[in-house]
Amino acid sequence: MACLLATVVCLTIFWHFFYPALKLRSLAEDGDSYAQYVYALALQYGLSGVTKNQVEAARWFQKSAEQNYWGAQLALGCRYAEGNGVTKDLIQAHAWLSLAKAQEGTNKQSIAWRLLPELEEKMSSEQKTEATKLARELSERFNRK
Repeated sequence: MACLLATVVCLTIFWHFFYPALKLRSLAEDGDSYAQYVYALALQYGLSGVTKNQVEAARWFQKSAEQNYWGAQLALGCRYAEGNGVTKDLIQAHAWLSLAKAQEGTNKQSIAWRLLPELEEKMSSEQKTEATKLARELSERFNRK
């Protein structure tokens, strides 16, 4: 899957990795969705003195994504599509990428717009229906907060 492109885009915030890891983790633990996302990226790549850990990275992406942070939703969707730090799950992948796509607007050159059709080729119609339902439920939960 073309999630490498998503990773490259994520690294545009590279300067954040010079932020001390302990301070970044503290902000993440305090619930800052952007800090959770950046800390997850640090875990994913082993940056800022953080030991590489794909499972922990997925956990922090999840926390950020559940706060409706677009980049984390995109990263989490890619992780579920590839089984990176999580069990591969096309339904979860589709749901998270759909949420990211909704936040990207109508820019058909954006990442989620390009990843979803590729993912859908691997899914049955039942899986797509289930993923759409899950995305709707997640969106409703986020919009209530």
